[in-house]
Amino acid sequence: MLTAKDTSGAVGYALFDKQMSHLHYIETREDCRRRGVASRLWARVREEAVHPEITASADTEDVKRLLTANYGPWNCLTGRPV
Repeated sequence: MLTAKDTSGAVGYALFDKQMSHLHYIETREDCRRRGVASRLWARVREEAVHPEITASADTEDVKRLLTANYGPWNCLTGRPV
């Protein structure tokens, strides 16, 4: 998982499989969307990718199951349990 942070803490995250160069999910806090957080996260995904082409998932329910299985039921942006 890649995380974008500022002085207030986590403001966005991307669930990314580096070895497969596959982006599962990307999310930013609503109040940070105009500050380029998603663009910075996407740039980090491109930097970390092993392969030149990056694939992505469109199934958000699948991502929620993956997050819960790997990290438990918590909010990635607040770091607190859901």
